[in-house]
Amino acid sequence: MRVAFTLIGGSGWTGGRNYLRNLLASLARLGAPRIEPLLFAGTDVDPAEMEELTSDLAAPPRLHPLWNRGRAGASRLARAVFLQRDHAAETAFRAEGVDLVFQHSAWLGVRFGLPTLAWIADFQHRRLPGMFSPGNWLRREVGYGGLSVSATTILLSSEDARASCERYYPLSRGKTAVLPFAVAPPPGSWEGDVRGCLARYRLPERYVFLPNQLWKHKNHAAAVEALRIVASRCPDLVLVLSGAALDSRHPAHPRRVLDSIERQGLGGRARVLGMIPYEDVLTLARGAVAVLNPSLSEGWSTTVEEAKTFGTPLCLSDLPVHREQAPRGTLFFDPRSPSDLADALAGAWAAPSRPRPPLERVRHAARERQERFAEGFDAIARETIARFREGSKRTVGVPAKEVGGG
Repeated sequence: MRVAFTLIGGSGWTGGRNYLRNLLASLARLGAPRIEPLLFAGTDVDPAEMEELTSDLAAPPRLHPLWNRGRAGASRLARAVFLQRDHAAETAFRAEGVDLVFQHSAWLGVRFGLPTLAWIADFQHRRLPGMFSPGNWLRREVGYGGLSVSATTILLSSEDARASCERYYPLSRGKTAVLPFAVAPPPGSWEGDVRGCLARYRLPERYVFLPNQLWKHKNHAAAVEALRIVASRCPDLVLVLSGAALDSRHPAHPRRVLDSIERQGLGGRARVLGMIPYEDVLTLARGAVAVLNPSLSEGWSTTVEEAKTFGTPLCLSDLPVHREQAPRGTLFFDPRSPSDLADALAGAWAAPSRPRPPLERVRHAARERQERFAEGFDAIARETIARFREGSKRTVGVPAKEVGGG
């Protein structure tokens, strides 16, 4: 079965890029040639990004100006909307013998001639409409509404997201599937030198790690305020932040967070690393006292999956999806209450250190989650193809507990 993939995310949204990387890596490491992923990308793509994604692929990427961003992409989209069929993309996929197209946001049209499996990460624009400009909100709404009509199957990463999808877009009912994703750490990250990494970034031995981009909905402002509140109880608590200081929807927000750290004199206790190599993100997650995610909205958190992979304790905003995803022992807090967040930080900091699971057991559990991810994708992909060919209305999907989750 040949499955076509195109790029997701980038420097503006590393979560999308990480999702694609983890999916391709999990499929490759499944050890069964049941799915042959083919990656299609433009000639304008960053070579470093391509190398990161293609290291697990048996076939070289198909590079063509057809997939270029900017004006070329806008022109193709306009034709696809007018004709309700992206004929150029369909022709390119058919020439490579593609059986299924995995799509994210690209509009292929209701008359597209191949089965499509459309992944929607979350429904943040519906849950937090104030985070979006009217134009940005409308683009998302039209795009997701269009996918609910045109996609053969809509793939969600949590039961919480499925409930939202079917509530907001009733036409998606009967064609949704849930597949929680798993992270696929590069082999070297298991042996990453935590002490060496800490020395490289001049970090203390004990720290709480927050590896999220500085987007407004990721709620760094509450984390900084909580750090100020908890100072008297935990004067040595250090919060390490990694991720790009960029927010395309709220360009001034990252600067406000950084200025708040400086204004409150928290520079020594809130260490901002910016974008760092993925291997270092995993190494710091492995060595942390706890990993923190104070986000106001999530689909299925990569941050949480990375911590679970290494058995690192978690402090999470009390969201339904976090409850669905988190392991036992997780500390939850109200993301709208910095004082509640401060209590959770203090609890994590004061908790007696417990021995982490043996490395081999952790690796085995991570491997099992990857296999469930790959097996679940395989099952949903095949059922999507059958459904497209049959034109039936039966529900596609594998229960979350069978294909992933905590």
